[in-house]
Amino acid sequence: NRIMKWWMNLSASDHFCYAIISLNVGIFLLWRIPRLQMAMEKFFISSTSKKSTLPLVLSGFSHIEPWHLSLNMLALWSFAPAFLYCLGCANSSNWAWCYYLSAGSFASMLGYYVKAATGSFQGSLGASGAIMAVVSLVVFNHPDSSVYLFFLPFVPIPAKWALAGVFSLDAIGLMRGWKVFDHAAHMGGVLFALLYTGVTSVCKELKKKKKN
Repeated sequence: NRIMKWWMNLSASDHFCYAIISLNVGIFLLWRIPRLQMAMEKFFISSTSKKSTLPLVLSGFSHIEPWHLSLNMLALWSFAPAFLYCLGCANSSNWAWCYYLSAGSFASMLGYYVKAATGSFQGSLGASGAIMAVVSLVVFNHPDSSVYLFFLPFVPIPAKWALAGVFSLDAIGLMRGWKVFDHAAHMGGVLFALLYTGVTSVCKELKKKKKN
């Protein structure tokens, strides 16, 4: 009963965060079980060497390195309340799930096609693409707000410039062939948020015209 009361008293953004973080931590722990290594590599890493499309979705919840998991989940926790507010679903996380899963799949797919075009068979995993879509949506709606970077926690930076800097760094990494991160997937998250913002803006304008 206490657990249920605690859960019911949480906000929609808390529900969303706890669910996403639990899934990511659970899959992170599964990577620690030696007997599951083959299954994890088959289903939780996206690669052009695989015919199945399931890893494109599942890899977005998969992390092997603790620092990778920690950074992504911290970013999610920091931006989740503003993210749900921007979606217009501050009291329910249903639409947030739709956005998150769609963004993660879109980012993974873009990363997949870029690797296919360049002949790369390098595997990819992590929630970074979906997280970038979450962060980008907030920035597009509040470009003049301030953010704090992990390595500069006491220096406020305009959100629009921080996002522009990260996107530019990913573009450089993609062109130079850096292998540490899936730069195409990161850029895919930003592009998904841009498309979503553009489409919703057009839909709102059309509704206004119909009313008038």
